[in-house]
Amino acid sequence: WPSTFKKLIGSPHQVTIGWIIFLEGTPASEREKIFSRLRFSNSDKTTIEGALKGIEKFRNFNDLRLAEKKELAANKTTHLALEFLDLTVPVKPIIKKFIQAHPTLPKPWVNSEQLLELGIKPGKEMGMLLGRVYEAQLSEVVDSPKAAVEWIIKKIKKVSDASKA
Repeated sequence: WPSTFKKLIGSPHQVTIGWIIFLEGTPASEREKIFSRLRFSNSDKTTIEGALKGIEKFRNFNDLRLAEKKELAANKTTHLALEFLDLTVPVKPIIKKFIQAHPTLPKPWVNSEQLLELGIKPGKEMGMLLGRVYEAQLSEVVDSPKAAVEWIIKKIKKVSDASKA
């Protein structure tokens, strides 16, 4: 770790990355005690936790669904996870290209107002459908707003047919 810390000198994120190095591999319950005892701000705690989760996801990047990869790429702490990993086990260039190609998430093509028009009442079902259609959008299962609405209509029909049987 001493050579890793030397590589950090001059980084604009050296303090945050230092904490990530220190806390990486520490169970979440123990990290929570450290954050509390050292009186970390909620913002710093959230940033460090987000980067630690990102590090874990990068280690399993090939196993992630396309939507998960895009969400990771757009996460505001991804740059910290990448900086940490580049200090230890560099991230493959193809993964970095993917991350650079997806810096933000697109606006969802379907919203709650559209679901209300389709007869879906506010609640868990609506939230679930919005989440699933957005994942379908990110995963490129649907390729347009119209296809996203048609996808939902098919899901509603399947549920309706199953409840009649």
